[in-house]
Amino acid sequence: MSRLLIGVLVLCSVQVIFAPCLSMEGDGNATNLSMEQRIAVLEENLTLVQRQLDIVLKRTATIYDLVEELDHRLGKLQNNVTWLLNFAVPSAPADFRIESIRKSPEGNYTVTLRWRNGPDYMRINRFVIWSAKKGETTYGGAVYVNQTGKRIVKGELTGFAKGDEIVFKIFAKNDAGQSKATYLEARIRSYAPVLMWWIKVLSVVGLLVVVGAALLWIGLRRARRQGRES
Repeated sequence: MSRLLIGVLVLCSVQVIFAPCLSMEGDGNATNLSMEQRIAVLEENLTLVQRQLDIVLKRTATIYDLVEELDHRLGKLQNNVTWLLNFAVPSAPADFRIESIRKSPEGNYTVTLRWRNGPDYMRINRFVIWSAKKGETTYGGAVYVNQTGKRIVKGELTGFAKGDEIVFKIFAKNDAGQSKATYLEARIRSYAPVLMWWIKVLSVVGLLVVVGAALLWIGLRRARRQGRES
């Protein structure tokens, strides 16, 4: 009986001692299995990522080819637009006005006209200016101005008499045709804007001098009166 009890106690002791080891071994096997499963899952995910990366790279290469094709087509389109613009009619001259009117010794009047071109002024070959008396429908005396490549251009017309009311008409031209007309009406008389400006300035200065002298004279008279009274 005692031997049986001793045997049972020994078995219990062995189970108590080796149970943690057995459980650890079992846990280790479970851990090894989960790691293997995780590695397998990671390998599968890596394979999927590699496939997706290959697809993205192929699509990127396709997009890059499309971008190159679009860039090539855009270059052709720009060349076509440039070619078409070279054959497009220019814009009409703007700010068409008189620069000066001068009288010659023979009694004729020469008119200097001034105008401003649009942004396409580099495509203009020349300008044509026509003139007619106000009320007439037929323009004559065409004058060609070849001052190209400038934003501000001037041209002269001569042969007018004092008092004439003239309508001027100007076109810008190139190989494609001519622009819309720009009109200007003017009465022929001696006209020099710079000279008139200086005359106005001198008139104002002279008026100020006269007013200042008058005020100074009045002040001096008052001072003399006050001196006599004191």
